[in-house]
Amino acid sequence: LVKYGRGCLNKRMPEYVKNLSMRQIRILLNSYFLGDGGMCLKVKRYSTSSNMLANDIQELILKREKSIKRP
Repeated sequence: LVKYGRGCLNKRMPEYVKNLSMRQIRILLNSYFLGDGGMCLKVKRYSTSSNMLANDIQELILKREKSIKRP
């Protein structure tokens, strides 16, 4: 696990996570939200002290949003 960051400020997602299916990414984000997230004014918020992990989560959220079909 050291390769995914040592100490709370250096945590990050493994590279393979970025290649998961949309279903798997949705499950991962929902699970992360249950542990380190919350609702504020009907907006989902994720929390981390690691900038690298925050960037990884943001990338997954953007990837998921792009996959949603809109009219």
